[in-house]
Amino acid sequence: MRSAARILLIIPLGLIIAFGAGGFFLMLATVASPALASMVFGAFNAFADIVFGLAFEGEDPTALAAAAGWQGFKLAASILILPVLITAITSELFRMSSGLVQMVLTGLFAAALPAAIIGLKRLPTGTETQVLAAFFLTGVVTGAVYWLIAGRGAAGPDQTRISGPPA
Repeated sequence: MRSAARILLIIPLGLIIAFGAGGFFLMLATVASPALASMVFGAFNAFADIVFGLAFEGEDPTALAAAAGWQGFKLAASILILPVLITAITSELFRMSSGLVQMVLTGLFAAALPAAIIGLKRLPTGTETQVLAAFFLTGVVTGAVYWLIAGRGAAGPDQTRISGPPA
């Protein structure tokens, strides 16, 4: 039986720290990838131009800001929160404690979920591929941090671990 401390403390702590590490890595990735920086800062720029433009014209930009905020939250959640959460639940249910599995699955989800949310139904362009690669690497980092904190114990202390060859 798994300890209550692991379920109530270690796993949530691992998830929270992994979310932060993924966000930090994504910010660093904007420095390394001009395509990602252009996407992130271009979106913020366009949003600010529209909101301030509406405000200067005397219109209330609250509804637009709320809608844009919701879309931004969905995108951030699909990159940072959902991939590691889905992988953590899967690894806990199937008792997989492999760091490689944790990192690759989280990376795949981090690249696939945003593409699904925006409805990408074609092959991505070169720039989109760079952005999706940055999302994949963000997922890898997020999965690695979660695994280091909480994922290694997914098999439980008395269970057979699925973690590769013995060291």
